[in-house]
Amino acid sequence: MRTSRLAVLLAAAVLAAIALVVPGSAASAAPKPLAVSTASLPDSTEGIRYVAQLKATGGTAPYTWSVVAGSLPDGLTLSSSGKVTGYQGFFAHTSDVTVQVADKTHATAVRALTLTIHLMAITTTSVPAARKGVLYSTKIKFYGGCSNPGWTVHDARYNGITNGTGKGILPDGVLIHAGGVISGVPKTAGTYPFTVLAACQNAPFAPTNPFLPGAWSRVLTLTVG
Repeated sequence: MRTSRLAVLLAAAVLAAIALVVPGSAASAAPKPLAVSTASLPDSTEGIRYVAQLKATGGTAPYTWSVVAGSLPDGLTLSSSGKVTGYQGFFAHTSDVTVQVADKTHATAVRALTLTIHLMAITTTSVPAARKGVLYSTKIKFYGGCSNPGWTVHDARYNGITNGTGKGILPDGVLIHAGGVISGVPKTAGTYPFTVLAACQNAPFAPTNPFLPGAWSRVLTLTVG
């Protein structure tokens, strides 16, 4: 009987010792301090949908996010789950914002961040002249928004007259193509003012109006001699 009782006591002592050293046991370590792990926000471009997810480490999930100082650019919001989303309007600028994350135990952590909005624009200000009956080609340049916008040509007054490719607005025989390339063999001489429109497909509206976010336009003139 004495031997059996001693064995039980020894077994209990061994189990207690294991509980002190095995992770996940009753003596498991406390969670790491709560911290915002997002060090910076990606830049955005005016008129384009923006999505960024803030991240945190430590503490006890779930996390709740909020803005505690400064502000996000107009059109962008921060959800309680830490997602920054929205559409930025028609101007380039930089916004400073301080975000806070709170965990299940109401512990908090903050981080100051900066979000820069870049300009989207057609940078071509003029096109070279063409000669009747001679192959012509020029490329319209575009900055920001997206790497491969859609291109259309409209009446210079932008009164809705368009064939997309520019037929009836550009000289007969000349069209606009993918990549902003205007090319062809002009069949008639003259002066042809037109509006060229670049539109990013992730804009919030249909890319048909040069005054809506995600689209940008410029009036140019092609002279055929």
